[in-house]
Amino acid sequence: MNFLTHILLVVSYAVIALFVAVVIPELWTERSAAEGAFAGAIVFFIAAQLHHIYIRRLEAEDGNHRLLALHQDYQASLEALEDAQQEISQLKSMVDKTTHHNSAEIIAEMRMLQTLLKQVVDKSGKHTLIADTEQRLSDFAGQVGDSSVQGPGGVHADDGGVFAPATRQMAGMPEGERTGARHLTSHERVHGEEEILHIMHNALEENRVDLYLQPIVSLPTRKTLYYEAFSRVRDEEGRVIFPNQYLHLAEDSGLVGTLDNLLLFRCIQVIRRLGPRRPNVRFFCNISSVSVHDKEFFPQFIDFMLNNIELADRLVFEFSQADVMRQSPNIGRSLGSLGRRGFQFSMDRVLSLDFNPADLAERYFRYVKVGTDLLLEGGGDVASGDLKEALGRYDIDLIAEKVEEEKDLIEVLDMNVDYGQGFLFGEPRPSTDNPAGE
Repeated sequence: MNFLTHILLVVSYAVIALFVAVVIPELWTERSAAEGAFAGAIVFFIAAQLHHIYIRRLEAEDGNHRLLALHQDYQASLEALEDAQQEISQLKSMVDKTTHHNSAEIIAEMRMLQTLLKQVVDKSGKHTLIADTEQRLSDFAGQVGDSSVQGPGGVHADDGGVFAPATRQMAGMPEGERTGARHLTSHERVHGEEEILHIMHNALEENRVDLYLQPIVSLPTRKTLYYEAFSRVRDEEGRVIFPNQYLHLAEDSGLVGTLDNLLLFRCIQVIRRLGPRRPNVRFFCNISSVSVHDKEFFPQFIDFMLNNIELADRLVFEFSQADVMRQSPNIGRSLGSLGRRGFQFSMDRVLSLDFNPADLAERYFRYVKVGTDLLLEGGGDVASGDLKEALGRYDIDLIAEKVEEEKDLIEVLDMNVDYGQGFLFGEPRPSTDNPAGE
């Protein structure tokens, strides 16, 4: 109630009092004017008292409302404070869990690196090197385990620790050598097996094993969807030595497992650097029977993947048909544990179409690569023209590999194959020239 309203009410009380003072002597002639005035004064006084009581009541109610509002605001502030404290606690818990997870990732990668280093040194006999490097790796892993947050200058999971990415070395090379690294010519080829093994040992120890990626495209659009990873070894002069020059020696000397393991580690580094970009891109990484039967590395590999489930959307592990067919129950169970957590497998180097798609699907195989020669020639219980449909019934995609010429592509397209790989779509190139660049 504002001041003007109060004035109007007081005026109305005065009018009523005046009316009483005038009317009483007129109605009751025996009453004097003084008595009428006294009666009007009493009426005015009573009205004023009632007005005062009413105003006090309004003020009391307004005060109660304000106190209630203040109490509600106080309660809301307490609830907001409690919510903020809960959010802070949750955030702290998330930070602690993330830090612990990242530390576990780094330690697991350090252990993989130690295994790789042991394999290299065991083949080269330079045990003084592994003693020194293992000590540094152990010290670093201990620091990671003790620290809660890694500083800006710390080593991160995608930094690769001791083994810096080969692409980082190639960044300093001339443009011509980086995009198409210098290959050995017919006059420059290394002839002695001993010399090739020497180059391989040095390449492993000096980080000259590079990751190359070859695109896997959708057909007929030829849009790059996935990549297959390959390793390339460089000698002291930066010349690339291809697998057909050293692979049989690597198998005989036991180095092929080390190469496979290092290739896998390189793929993980590329995935870490790629981050959330191009989320649908997958990397096919070959796992040889040597790596699968390595009693030291393979259990660490399974544990590492189970602790890094986010890699399931990025990595596809590839096995040859021969290895798939003779896979032991123990290895099958280990790979099955990965499959149940979302990892997918691919079968390549297919020499015969005599395989059971249902069995592959039960073992979490989602891709089968078949060379164009076998696709076009056919053979086996399933005709090559019906192979895509037979695989598709079990959600397995068929990839035509070794597509080298346009005429081969035309025949592959006639078979309605959805994916292709080969030099026609792109040759393997250093990893810096592929996923991040397209």
